[in-house]
Amino acid sequence: MSWNSERKTFVTLVVLGAVVLFVSFFTLPFLLQAPSCNDGKQNGDEAGIDCGGSCALLCAGESIPLEILFERSVEVDATTYDAVAYVVNKNKDAVPSSLSFKVSLFDGVGSLIVQKEGKAFIQPGGGTPLYVPALQVGDRRPVRTRFEITQIGPFYKYSNQEFLKTITVRDHVFDNTNVTPRLTLTIQNSSFETVRDIDVYALLYDSEDTLIAVGKTYLESVSGNNTKNAYFSWRTPFSSPARFEFVLIKQPRFQ
Repeated sequence: MSWNSERKTFVTLVVLGAVVLFVSFFTLPFLLQAPSCNDGKQNGDEAGIDCGGSCALLCAGESIPLEILFERSVEVDATTYDAVAYVVNKNKDAVPSSLSFKVSLFDGVGSLIVQKEGKAFIQPGGGTPLYVPALQVGDRRPVRTRFEITQIGPFYKYSNQEFLKTITVRDHVFDNTNVTPRLTLTIQNSSFETVRDIDVYALLYDSEDTLIAVGKTYLESVSGNNTKNAYFSWRTPFSSPARFEFVLIKQPRFQ
């Protein structure tokens, strides 16, 4: 091999080596990147693309469908009704990232009286009221209430067990001696930290376990190792409830 040929071969090898080094410099970090839950690939312990395994997002089919236990409207006054559906989430540690619904009230001949849309957070491992207050019905009387879930987001891992251990209803007092029934709950925070943004629902049932009244209030905060009262009142009287149910909810923030 002549000296010129050797020189050309050497230059070619140097150029190829430089190209390989250049390409490797930009591609190796991607090739060696650890699997993550937002890289658009099924890798690591994922059961699907960026879902299942150690990812917060559940894959389709991993969650149990929500159930509506009952749907009912209760009279507030002659022209106003509250509507509520009791949604059960059997996923103990997972919730849908979003939920939209539509409620419709019908009269005795099946004609629509009023319809309204809403959004709600569904807590894990229990029941959540979908509460729609102050529906105006005029001089018509609702005889059927229908809730329809119109949109539901993907399920994410989420547990509220620490919240439920921390925030509890310590006591309740129901006063039915006046024209307007009143209910006072004492909410206790057993932790050292202030807990903020708490939705409090009260559901009242008769001796046949039929819902007779429902209400919702909001607590901005309950300081650590302290209590705060939550108040409910209704415009018209009703018989004393045989059973009370209280639902406390703190909504998570999904990224």
